Amino acid sequence: MRMHRRASYLLGFASLITFCSASAAFAFDSDGDGVDDVFDVCCNTPPGVLVDADGRPIGDFDLDCDNDLADFAFYMLGFTGPLSGPTTCTCVSSIDCDDGNGCTVDVCTFGACVHTDAGAGSSCDDGDACTVADVCDGSGTCVGVPTDCSGLDSVCTEGVCNPSTGVCEVSVYANGTACSDGDPCTTGGVCSGGTCVSSPLGCDDFNPCTLDACSAGTCIHAPLTGNACDDGMQCTVSDVCNASGICEGMEVDCSGLDTQCADGACVAATGLCDIVPKPDGLGCDDGDINTVGDQCINGECVGTIP
Repeated sequence: MRMHRRASYLLGFASLITFCSASAAFAFDSDGDGVDDVFDVCCNTPPGVLVDADGRPIGDFDLDCDNDLADFAFYMLGFTGPLSGPTTCTCVSSIDCDDGNGCTVDVCTFGACVHTDAGAGSSCDDGDACTVADVCDGSGTCVGVPTDCSGLDSVCTEGVCNPSTGVCEVSVYANGTACSDGDPCTTGGVCSGGTCVSSPLGCDDFNPCTLDACSAGTCIHAPLTGNACDDGMQCTVSDVCNASGICEGMEVDCSGLDTQCADGACVAATGLCDIVPKPDGLGCDDGDINTVGDQCINGECVGTIP
């Protein structure tokens, strides 16, 4: 019975060899298992087939999944148990073992996939559009250097990489975000539409006799000597700025109203000249030779007739 079974397998094997050889003339890999039909024991049996009770892949003679024709010879010599290797073929060739990781070397060994780390520094692709110079780290991981978008940075913008395109784009900070335009003579900067908007540093001393300016963050007040100004006094005229940055004017001349018993003086509220009596009893001369004891009374010189 066993010899009859072997004869049947032998006949089947010969048929398979004939079929595979004929198929090879048209397609090198009929079953897509990564093994050329000329070397494939069963060119229509895909990888991963289960074994039968004797340890043989069902419909195949590859006992240990190594795609070796010698397995058939072992069977014909009476071997009925499985050879070394898995009981389920996970691969026939290394092409079946591709794990999609560019940092591993994928090999099919006796029907089992073995994945070893590629050498550190090997070129790879980490799948991230926003990294460059991707290389293997020696532990099976692909590592890239983040794309540098700092060339687009400003006080109110940030350069960021678009993960869909890998292209650097400008990201604008929210309006109202505090910023500094780098000018020490400005203050209160805030972002507006990607631009830092600031206000000039307040250096105005409200003095018309100085020129106010900011230099390196310090307020400078230069005198405007000789410039016309207004000292705010009604009783001065011809007001001008002096060398100290102070507005000065000449007092209004009211001397034309002076007498022995009164002085001409400017009224601060109006800027007009007015008579201011001298103290009563102050001696004076009324110009009358017929009077004696002349003295000032209410701003007038009054004498007494003897």
